[in-house]
Amino acid sequence: MMNAAGQTGDIWNTCAFSFESPLKDLLDRGDFTVEEVLNEDELLQEIRGMHPQLLDFFSGEDVMASLVRYMTQEPLLAEQKLVTNNPPPMGMPNNGETDPDLEETSEQDQNDATSDENNTIAPAEEMETDRQVAEVQYIRFPFLACEVICCEVNVLLDTLVEGRVPPSEDTDEGNEPILLLDLLFSLLTNTKIGDMDDRRAGYFDKVISVLMQRRPMAVTNYLNQGGSLGVSTIMNAFFNHMYSHSIMQVLQR
Repeated sequence: MMNAAGQTGDIWNTCAFSFESPLKDLLDRGDFTVEEVLNEDELLQEIRGMHPQLLDFFSGEDVMASLVRYMTQEPLLAEQKLVTNNPPPMGMPNNGETDPDLEETSEQDQNDATSDENNTIAPAEEMETDRQVAEVQYIRFPFLACEVICCEVNVLLDTLVEGRVPPSEDTDEGNEPILLLDLLFSLLTNTKIGDMDDRRAGYFDKVISVLMQRRPMAVTNYLNQGGSLGVSTIMNAFFNHMYSHSIMQVLQR
């Protein structure tokens, strides 16, 4: 928002508003994580309002890398973990039928099994909490990561097309810093054929669309040079995922 001196700032510093803000409290604290900021409902409003502290935070290369990684992470890993951590009760195979061999279990064995179940199977409340965490981690954060980038703030777009970050510890990319655009396009190269889901492809399509409109030369130069991935690698990855409508739209541009 503009103040009397024509400067931008956050809405909390105007006399027109007087209310408590969790995001303001978080920023005033001065020590916060990407996840804590993404969890605040006022985030996009404040970024569009050019809040200087938020722009400074998200223009950091490491923070931008976190946003890109959220958008490109494999989906449903948390749900798979839930299934693994919560097997069917004893005596109930995965197909839902009672195992006849277990029907003859003695009363003592049944009591022991019940005790084991109570110790290993999470209560309903804990399972619900796990699902909520999965929703935040694999739905809310990737969505907001995409939206933050697509607010079309110049300093954030510059960071994305120019930034470099150290490779992740769980990759084999060596010790050399990697381009943030390499990280973005790794969605295509790291996803197996047939495994590209609509959500991640949609985020990729939206971000590339914004970059083509606001930073066309940077994207064109990257694609012509292939970054550190190589032109043939990127183009082959595009063709491998043409079954995805969003990826096809990007290729048609």
